[in-house]
Amino acid sequence: MSSFDFMICDFETFSAVDISKCGSFRYMDDPSFEPLLLSFAHNDEPVSLVDFARGETWPEDFLAALRDPDVVKLAWNCAFEREVIRTALGQQGVDVPCEVDVYVTGDAGIQELNREMRQVDRPTDVLSFPEFELTPGELPGQEDADPGTGYVPLGDMAISLERVKAQAKEYGHSNRRELAYLAVHSVLHLLGYDHMDEGEQKARMRAREEAIMAVLGLERK
Repeated sequence: MSSFDFMICDFETFSAVDISKCGSFRYMDDPSFEPLLLSFAHNDEPVSLVDFARGETWPEDFLAALRDPDVVKLAWNCAFEREVIRTALGQQGVDVPCEVDVYVTGDAGIQELNREMRQVDRPTDVLSFPEFELTPGELPGQEDADPGTGYVPLGDMAISLERVKAQAKEYGHSNRRELAYLAVHSVLHLLGYDHMDEGEQKARMRAREEAIMAVLGLERK
């Protein structure tokens, strides 16, 4: 028997099959299917993350809770991304409740979005769509909140898990670091940072990225 009342969990997986067109069975039955990341938490404990691509295995406490009929299981979409985004906003000094919509997809999905929104017909790793025209260091305030929710709608981000997997392998680090980096990168875009030049703008953004990644314990090795 598990000692927990409930467990929240979230999976990040990869498959060459488009789940929106073929359904979950074909998505998971395809030979290319593999789990990438598992994030979970028991009751109100901190979120734990498992990176299967780094050889990490299924945690025994997770499996025990999964098999226990007395433990309530809850899906918590993008649990890891939530933690990263919350940390990035906090490190940037944002002290009002915010809403960020996260779209996790593959290369085909992000290429379609790139084509529709930016007229660029190719896949990319991350896209950011800010709600406000901020400048670096300028922060949203409670006056920017949606009256219906009380949250400040910062904007949207889209991340390709295919790019996460490929770039983590290319750079020799974990999926979790690559996914976190792209989320942090996107948060900074939502807060007005950019890297259009190779000078001050890019250097300022890179410095903030590395500082936030260090707080997350995912600094560059």
